[in-house]
Amino acid sequence: MDSRRGASVLRLDVRLSLFCRQEDKMIFKNYFISFIEEMVANPDYAGYVGGRVEVWADAGPHAIEEIRFLTTKASEFRAFRERWDFMNVSKWRLNRLRRKIAKDFNDIRLVIPR
Repeated sequence: MDSRRGASVLRLDVRLSLFCRQEDKMIFKNYFISFIEEMVANPDYAGYVGGRVEVWADAGPHAIEEIRFLTTKASEFRAFRERWDFMNVSKWRLNRLRRKIAKDFNDIRLVIPR
């Protein structure tokens, strides 16, 4: 009787372990980020640093998102890029990066006329 009960507990433990690993993959999925600077050709925007941050999923062949930036804070942006470029980040840190770029390094809203 003990051997049957032990086997069923072991089976349940294995199933729970597999489920937890699948949950971890969904919650703690890693993303690779890469900063790509692009030339700002318009002379009206001389001094601007522009480009995108490419976001890559773990196993994907293509970037799944681009986070655009355009800013006049060149030295502050370069220090920020050096800290974040070529990192594997969690979803939480990726959201943090998006908010930081939107708040501090996104002057696009100032350039586009309304």
